Amino acid sequence: ARLIERQADGSYAVVRGFTGAMHPYGCDDEFYGGQVDIGGNHVAIGGPEAYLFTNTSGASWDRLLVPTPAASPTGFGENEKVALSGDTLLVTAPPTQGGPYIFLPPYQQSSGNLSRPDALSAGRIGDLVLRNSVALVPSFDDPERARFAGSIGVFTSSDNRNFTYSAKLVTSDAQSTGFGGGDVGNHGRKVVASAG
Repeated sequence: ARLIERQADGSYAVVRGFTGAMHPYGCDDEFYGGQVDIGGNHVAIGGPEAYLFTNTSGASWDRLLVPTPAASPTGFGENEKVALSGDTLLVTAPPTQGGPYIFLPPYQQSSGNLSRPDALSAGRIGDLVLRNSVALVPSFDDPERARFAGSIGVFTSSDNRNFTYSAKLVTSDAQSTGFGGGDVGNHGRKVVASAG
């Protein structure tokens, strides 16, 4: 990932690079960068492993491998998605491991997870979004979980720590590929999402 900042003359320049982990199998699309997000003094990078970078002072950044929750001793998945809002970090995990997980400072252990079956047992998770106290958890179609095709679990929070299931958004024509990325409006009352 690359951190790009606006300079005094109005131009933009890359001022810092962040290194995560290469996919262990190194096939075609795994050579592209994973999902990234920035919030406050933090940068998160997804991939075969999720990393959190914290700006400690000036150009100094600490790198932390996001810890694997005790509930999932085998680790996360092969292509983790991340979302940041302030100090709150969301990281996906396979449905069998109970994700996505919420991490809060000091990030050494899981603070809990999004407790809703639609999210916990969703198929292949799309890009996570966490903005304005709203979390979007999209899922792709999975033959074994067809009922989740084209759905986005919407979770809301008053403190970016404790999330409550609010809605399940579905496509009107049951898109076979489901939703991919999405975003939340400034006041948390509008959602836009892409579909195949």
